[in-house]
Amino acid sequence: MMMLSKIRKKVVLMLLALCLVSCARPVKSPAKEASRETVLENGIGTETETGTENAQGSDDEKNAPESVNDKETVSGESQIEVIVGDKATGDAEKGELPPPAEIAESRVGEAGADSRVKEIDANAPVDSGVGKSEVAASADSKLEKGESAAATDAWVEARLSGMTLEEKVAQLFFVTPEALTGVGQVIQTGDTSRKAFSEYPVGGIIYFAWNLQTPEQAKQMIGGMSEYALSETGIPVFLAVDEEGGRVTRFEKNPEFGIEDIPAMKKIGDTKDPEEAYKVGATIGEYLNEYGINLDLAPDADVFVDANNTAIGDRSFGSDPYLVSAMALAYAEGLKSHDVLACYKHYPGHGGTKEDTHEDYAYSYKTLDELMNDELVPFSDAAKNDIPLIMVSHISLPEIHGDDTPASLSKYMITDVLRGQLGYEGLIITDALDMGAISNHYSHAEACRKALLAGNDMLLMSGDFRPGYEAILDAVKSGEISEDRIDESVRRILRTKKRIA
Repeated sequence: MMMLSKIRKKVVLMLLALCLVSCARPVKSPAKEASRETVLENGIGTETETGTENAQGSDDEKNAPESVNDKETVSGESQIEVIVGDKATGDAEKGELPPPAEIAESRVGEAGADSRVKEIDANAPVDSGVGKSEVAASADSKLEKGESAAATDAWVEARLSGMTLEEKVAQLFFVTPEALTGVGQVIQTGDTSRKAFSEYPVGGIIYFAWNLQTPEQAKQMIGGMSEYALSETGIPVFLAVDEEGGRVTRFEKNPEFGIEDIPAMKKIGDTKDPEEAYKVGATIGEYLNEYGINLDLAPDADVFVDANNTAIGDRSFGSDPYLVSAMALAYAEGLKSHDVLACYKHYPGHGGTKEDTHEDYAYSYKTLDELMNDELVPFSDAAKNDIPLIMVSHISLPEIHGDDTPASLSKYMITDVLRGQLGYEGLIITDALDMGAISNHYSHAEACRKALLAGNDMLLMSGDFRPGYEAILDAVKSGEISEDRIDESVRRILRTKKRIA
């Protein structure tokens, strides 16, 4: 921010403070689980620095037991203040939330050095809209944000203008290191990884438990890929894991990393205290940052609305959409405190299905209005509050589409609803396109093409992504997909990456 004279600065601060008081804008309310273990090919080589050796891997996180240790390691100071009315108006003994109309707004403000998430008077006015939060930003931060936006745009355009069509299409893909290299288990960033990335400079790499063996090994593998991506393209690569806590973790379940057990998010939600969600996010963000991870495919922002649901279950913060939204916001802020991006999942809400999209079609029989009043509440907040990524699930919505079309391939649900009605401007990524709900009914090439046409920016693949890559290149060359459409998504990808540049 430019230096101002003391008098001039006071005038600016007073004017902006008056503006903020009169027109406080919604706070950035703080969301995937990739295909479970579909990527590992038994008996194929393991990449090391010195060559390839035979390896076999398996990792069945879906049915892994829940971690129940209540002691979380907390680091970082909260920058959010969340107003949740349950302590004042709910049943304290039963731990019940009041009706949604009695749940107060979430607000973000400047916290003191010792401040975390604080409860405010539940009798504060409640906006009848969804996702109640406001920003109290300082004048300095407003000016800095304007300067930062201009710098980001310049950085994005400079890099976009120097990219070939092939490089831009590669940025759309989020893959495993095994899919990138073609070997069965990657545990090092060696020559194979470097050569593969040089040919296909993908936008993101997702790591699973089998990639993470020891602290030293993980730092070399992840750090090596980060350094090589920057030296090769000048653009950061997303380096991600599914690290929700509870039964979906990659680092925490490995005793080599010495991480205390983090309970399932249902247990965190049961506290009805967003501070607890912040602590979890900060704890996870701290160790992910230590190992070079810059994106966590979490939190799970699904509202658990069907007791028969097994795909989500205790991964959800709970059944109240406003509580889930407040908890997800706090969790995302905890990640952000350690420079780790959050990704809300699984839009438009996987908590009301009886089936699991890992296996095949999973259905929600709600109308759009019903979704707006329940499962879409956290995602509506995400749109208002600058959550960097949202993951789209493969659930089918027959009451909306009239058929089995997965949400991830639905232009209506992505472009019309998420972008149009909810106003989300961030990065949209699919759930893994080789999960059963997709792979049982579409080829990889067809799924990738349809997903991009529907409005997704990034395509998550656990298996071979090359047929999809070639299909999109062919679609651009044939005129089915314009290069401007590719540029639109790559701009969003680069803009989000600027946060970790």
